[in-house]
Amino acid sequence: MFKRKECSPLEENNEYSCLDDDLIIDIAKIFNEKMNANIDMNNTPKIIHEHLCEYIKKLTNENSESALLDMHKVINALPKNKLQRFKNSFRPEKPEEWHKNFNEWLSTTDIDDVLKQYAVADTHFYYYGARSPDL
Repeated sequence: MFKRKECSPLEENNEYSCLDDDLIIDIAKIFNEKMNANIDMNNTPKIIHEHLCEYIKKLTNENSESALLDMHKVINALPKNKLQRFKNSFRPEKPEEWHKNFNEWLSTTDIDDVLKQYAVADTHFYYYGARSPDL
């Protein structure tokens, strides 16, 4: 279920999830409260994550941790500061246009979304912003 390629560069050190342990526990509590998941909160975050992944797969038929991004019960229940951390734990989604035409160019916004994550993750990387050549 964990796919490193879906993780933000901010989360490169985590070995089993794109989410930090604090977020894993918060999301498991939300699953228990809102979806009666009965995840045992006395386990380690890694075990809790494994149970979360099993439950996500049952609900969505997806084998991806990023499926959480589409679960409104989770998103609506997270406080704003944790919601931002949650969203920043994953790479930006592929543009819809790419489902139709993989050769479609990225917009400057798409490029900004990705490279801003690298600028935060690496203090030696400075991103000036994407600029259109016709400006």
